[in-house]
Amino acid sequence: MRTLLATSAFAAAILLQTASAATLTVPSLTVLGTDVFSGPTFTVPVDYSPTDTLSFTVSGIVSLQGGGAFGTNAAGVVVVPGSAGVGQSAPNGSTTFGSLLLGNNVIPFVQLFATDASNGLGSANPPTVLAFSDTIGNIFGSGLSAGTVLEFRISDINTGDNGGQFSIRPDDAGAVPEPGSWLLAASGVALVAGTRLRRRVR
Repeated sequence: MRTLLATSAFAAAILLQTASAATLTVPSLTVLGTDVFSGPTFTVPVDYSPTDTLSFTVSGIVSLQGGGAFGTNAAGVVVVPGSAGVGQSAPNGSTTFGSLLLGNNVIPFVQLFATDASNGLGSANPPTVLAFSDTIGNIFGSGLSAGTVLEFRISDINTGDNGGQFSIRPDDAGAVPEPGSWLLAASGVALVAGTRLRRRVR
């Protein structure tokens, strides 16, 4: 009986301790090459702290010139040549042309993937599938409040000859449940322990 209670208390303590690290899940979305001035959105369901994470995978190519030319991956690295060759990039202010951005009208839009060698810069065969994972604090400089609407966009200055798309899918592997889920699990462990204790006492 004491062993059961001690084990249950230990499990609940671990669950509650781990609850401080949650992952904001991005729904499956499609971001078109024309989504320069507005794009698909999703709503933050609960409060997230700066140490919580955002994780997802993006695949595909967006093109910023006619005929599918100047096609980039989500880091803005050229995969299909145009005015820049494969493995190159072009700056667009503080971002890179063709890169995937996230933000809203209050939170400045940020480029999610770095335009660097890890994402294909300088490569003769840059990847078209990129995995993203970082803390919310590193991305936005602070946490996110429940109800915040975030929007994906493409870095460009017009949409006249844009094409292609990025497909975003949630990265559920290794995701840590939200704090509410951990509390529910801990409550379940305590309930089972209490039920077993009552049966043994009878």
